[in-house]
Amino acid sequence: MKSTFTLIFGERIFSLDVNPGLTHTNRVNGKREVIRGTHWTRWPCHTAERDKRELGHQQWFNHFLLEANISFRGRYDHPPYLPEQIGLGGMIVSLSERFLKAAICEQTEVIATSQGYEVTLPQVYASGNVVAVTVAAEAGGFVVHDNSYAAMLLERSGTVRAASLTREVAAGVEAYGCEVVNMRVVRRCSTLDEVAISLTLVGCASRLIADQALAVDRAPLFDFKAKLLGKVTGLIGADRIEPNRDVTGHLGSRYKIAFAVLSQSNGRPIAFVEPIADPSALPRKFKEFYDISLNESYAGIERVAVLDDSKTFPPGDALLMQEVGSLVRFSDAANMVSQWATVQ
Repeated sequence: MKSTFTLIFGERIFSLDVNPGLTHTNRVNGKREVIRGTHWTRWPCHTAERDKRELGHQQWFNHFLLEANISFRGRYDHPPYLPEQIGLGGMIVSLSERFLKAAICEQTEVIATSQGYEVTLPQVYASGNVVAVTVAAEAGGFVVHDNSYAAMLLERSGTVRAASLTREVAAGVEAYGCEVVNMRVVRRCSTLDEVAISLTLVGCASRLIADQALAVDRAPLFDFKAKLLGKVTGLIGADRIEPNRDVTGHLGSRYKIAFAVLSQSNGRPIAFVEPIADPSALPRKFKEFYDISLNESYAGIERVAVLDDSKTFPPGDALLMQEVGSLVRFSDAANMVSQWATVQ
């Protein structure tokens, strides 16, 4: 059972995450340690302390009060989603409507961004990434879209040509009442009552596109990302690589960089690296790098796009990428990595 206990003083200063769905990464002296399962974090909440005990909700509640030095004189009551009948080492013996509804709602999250509200749905792409869609008000109603995430997953899967694939599955997308506009799965609605179902339908249509990576009738393409990651890791070591780094653009859009290169001394990123295995990916990577370049939080961090030597890229698109970052061919990657090897 997942539970979270948090002490907030303007910001989170102390918390206990019991059986969380996500991991926490500690970075100490340039090294990374992934913490899975129950853990504590104390202000500034950068480092997690693992706790391997198996306790009930009330026991965790009491331990949290003790650790936080909180005196509680109220009456403890179990959470509404926790059934009365619990046993067999934590196995749920009886289900309830309230429990199931709360368990599903617990999988959702809503974050306000400059684009509107980003909603995490209780759906998962085949890649393991959760489905998140964005909803915003517009003239005459509301627009819901997947922020091109399905197309991005296709490109990263090795099937690459997301633009042609989205055309092929257009009929399926239309069956969900959606359309593909500029690589985004989009649905519009006119009333608030339609927003919730629109979120679900866009999520389903987005998954339909992303799932084409599982059914492409062609020989699988070489995983260029793995090839590049292997070369960089071999030259500077795995402890200085953070795969799938989450970053944010200046307007709040979220991206997942292929990997970040970390400094030796404090583990902070010194470079964001994106492999580009196909010319069709260049416009998307340009947008991503441009958005990131305007976020002052990433000032001083290199943005590097590495091209697959075996492909031909339009000169104009390649030159455009150089406006927002460094462009390097795979054959020259070793020279680039050797410069990072000495960065403290």
